[in-house]
Amino acid sequence: ASLPPEWGQGELICRYSPDLSQLEDRNEYAVNGYASYKDISGYESYYIKQTGKLTGTVKYVQISAATSSSLYNYDYTYLYDGSSGNKVLYYKASDGLYYKAGPKGNPGGHGVKTIVNNLIAAGMKPTAVIMEPWGWAAATKTEDAGNKLKEVVTWLDGQGIKAMFYMGVAGISGHMKGYKEEYQAWAIKTYKDGTTERIYKIPKTSGTGENPDVGDSDVQQYLDITNPEAVDWYMNEVWGFMIDAGVDGIKIDFCECMPDEGNYGDFTLEYDWYDDSIFEGDDVHHAYSTYFISLFYKSMVEQKLKKGIPDGFVVLSRGGGIGSQRNPYLWEGDQARTFPKIEDQLIALINSGISCVPFMTYDMAGYAYSVSSQSFKDMTVELESRIFARAVEYTAFTSTLQTHGDVRHAYQMTEEVQEIYRNFTDIHEKLIPYIQKYSQIACDTGMPVVRAMVLQYQHDSNVYDLETQYMFGEALLVAPITTDNTTTKSVYLPAGTWLNMLTGETVTGGKTVTVNASLGQLPVFMNTDCTAEDNNLLVDVFNSATWKAISGHQFNLQKVNITGDPWLDDPFVD
Repeated sequence: ASLPPEWGQGELICRYSPDLSQLEDRNEYAVNGYASYKDISGYESYYIKQTGKLTGTVKYVQISAATSSSLYNYDYTYLYDGSSGNKVLYYKASDGLYYKAGPKGNPGGHGVKTIVNNLIAAGMKPTAVIMEPWGWAAATKTEDAGNKLKEVVTWLDGQGIKAMFYMGVAGISGHMKGYKEEYQAWAIKTYKDGTTERIYKIPKTSGTGENPDVGDSDVQQYLDITNPEAVDWYMNEVWGFMIDAGVDGIKIDFCECMPDEGNYGDFTLEYDWYDDSIFEGDDVHHAYSTYFISLFYKSMVEQKLKKGIPDGFVVLSRGGGIGSQRNPYLWEGDQARTFPKIEDQLIALINSGISCVPFMTYDMAGYAYSVSSQSFKDMTVELESRIFARAVEYTAFTSTLQTHGDVRHAYQMTEEVQEIYRNFTDIHEKLIPYIQKYSQIACDTGMPVVRAMVLQYQHDSNVYDLETQYMFGEALLVAPITTDNTTTKSVYLPAGTWLNMLTGETVTGGKTVTVNASLGQLPVFMNTDCTAEDNNLLVDVFNSATWKAISGHQFNLQKVNITGDPWLDDPFVD
């Protein structure tokens, strides 16, 4: 694998909003900036589009009766804007009142500047912002669109924040400068009646499972990566423009959606590649995304090096076949914001390391509200804040931290949970030297940063079925709490001596202990037999005022010489 740059292991904020083509918020949802979200209590809408804009002071007239949506389990109504003549969607909250629905990601605005300023004002400045690329293709072709894109990236750079984009795997569009039809991946679609059609809008029909983003009718356009001319154009002209504009990374989605060749009931599919020797047989579903991710990452790193642009390039990929783990981060996409799902995400993250994926992340605390296990109308800000807090606690002790989805931002949580977020993101930043050490080990050996207990304690049969605790590097054992209204956790400590970083208590291992951890506290144990190097990397983390705010204790660990004893007799002071 390739070592991620330090900034790529920080805090990456990704949402449907902000849109890279929209620096300033263009609507009324964030007129008052940071405080604007307080005007909308209850819940944000999901997958609901506003049909009109408000202009000035207006009088509303209800034009539709309240209706219940069985899919998203909430009540909604339309009101008529007497000034503009537009319908405006309102939804019913738990207090029985109707609140205005906004674009995806609202309240809080969808302009880059709006959201980033809100984050900064709340003491939550991110390392990077991953932007939805509406209009990014046109930016390579039209001067106005290109200038808007550069304006956004330049503004972020001025804040000391990296700029990343989001796109579907190998996304290609006729709006790109230099586009030719032969650069598309084409296929022959044969229907039951024997008629055929040559298509470039490829159906997303294979391997999509229960992904809510993908239906049988959805299609996607792909670059023909078997065509050298197409690859050269895509990497050097299209994405060369992006590198010159200051883009630092990419989040690549829908890698699981390209179908194999074969029969799909109503039709059969056969690809018409420029060079059909690249893909063996019908193995396209896994191979295409793997080839593209590797090709794309290699090209972007080489371009930045040639142009003397420091700080590397980051790729986050949702999926891929064997081999895709060598270059990017992988991320678990589109889970619900619920307690069961943040536990599922944790288990998947731990297990990914056993599958030789050294760097895995996820949409922290979940991507969306709308699932059967947690109805939309039940998602109060208090419940969502508790889910978010427990997620950020353990995500801070992983190789990177990133958010995404149609859900609240951190600055829209309760005041208590906003402080929890600030505490744990600060701890995550302090852990980056330690994370970088174990990231390099992951690159050299394949041993992941987040390690299933069995990877480090293979001769201890008690660790084989432990799903919700893990080793973070060799020195730290992390035991997240992923259930609501829970303040205790049973933790198995392997043989050795462990320091409870919440209490300062030294515990002899080889047994299960029960630890207390209220909201905002994460059970973490430090192996007292860890190397002097690890001790020295962790001293500033656990001696910090931030960890004291989390644990309630002021630790007094000290750095030591490489041959010295890393532990004092009294490791903390009350």
